[in-house]
Amino acid sequence: MTRAVCTIDQAGSLAHVRDLMIRGGYGQLPVLSDDRQIVGLLTERDLVAAQALAERVNRRFADLTVADVLPPDALDRVVCIAPDTPREDVAEALTRSGVIACLVTPGGLPDTAPPGIITHADVLYQM
Repeated sequence: MTRAVCTIDQAGSLAHVRDLMIRGGYGQLPVLSDDRQIVGLLTERDLVAAQALAERVNRRFADLTVADVLPPDALDRVVCIAPDTPREDVAEALTRSGVIACLVTPGGLPDTAPPGIITHADVLYQM
């Protein structure tokens, strides 16, 4: 599990998020609402799609927010789990179609910012 998870706000600038992802080496980042609830996962692919969309509709990438480009299935990309979730359950969750990461929250619910994240790479390195 990666601790001290970097999260982004859905109202945040997409250009800022792009720079953060590049500088930090992040492939995906959890997105939080104004009240700090998890609303999904933004991926590098979403940024590429946003750039293409901006070019098609003559809109500046710098004017877009995370909320503008967050796909409808963004919350389906994560499974929220409690800190004491067994490894087998984490591995099973990560095999579900479309799931990119498990977000560790105190109650295993998307109602708070995650203090931890588990990705496929984390499981792979523990094999």
